[in-house]
Amino acid sequence: MAEVKGAFILMGIETLEKVAKFKLNTVLEKLEEKSGLKRETIKPDAWYKTEDTLCVIVESCAPITQTLMGREIYPIFKVLDPEFLAATGMTDPLSALRGLPVIYDYANKPRGAFKVLEAKPGYCKLKDSSAHAPNFMKGLHEGILKIFGAKNFTVEHTIQADGSRIFKDTWSVE
Repeated sequence: MAEVKGAFILMGIETLEKVAKFKLNTVLEKLEEKSGLKRETIKPDAWYKTEDTLCVIVESCAPITQTLMGREIYPIFKVLDPEFLAATGMTDPLSALRGLPVIYDYANKPRGAFKVLEAKPGYCKLKDSSAHAPNFMKGLHEGILKIFGAKNFTVEHTIQADGSRIFKDTWSVE
């Protein structure tokens, strides 16, 4: 069973509030219906079932909103927990993408849903077997590339037969 830290559920709610505030009340009602949780009862350090919490928030939104939400996660994370991000050694797009499995494992169970398959300046290929919506994860990659200064970046993903996704991220190297 996949689990996510409460801090990341709250981050998802804050992100939704930022990109699609008109959906917030409906999504919070679905969250309470599915998990029994209210926004004010979510504890940042507690673990919750991913499919009953973060997946409910993301999947209640249209694909474009999912992508927009994903883009905002790292900028919000950078503000909420800059010490953790600094401790990961993320300083540029490549180190940030290489560090994605570490961040994912910090926020989610089971561990190991992300694997870096290939990484070099201007290119990173990752395998994602997480429970999160593909459009949300595409936005997450775009957000990472953006906050770490990547220029002319693209994020492509393909869904594999086992349901996992392969992400190929490219950006200009100066």
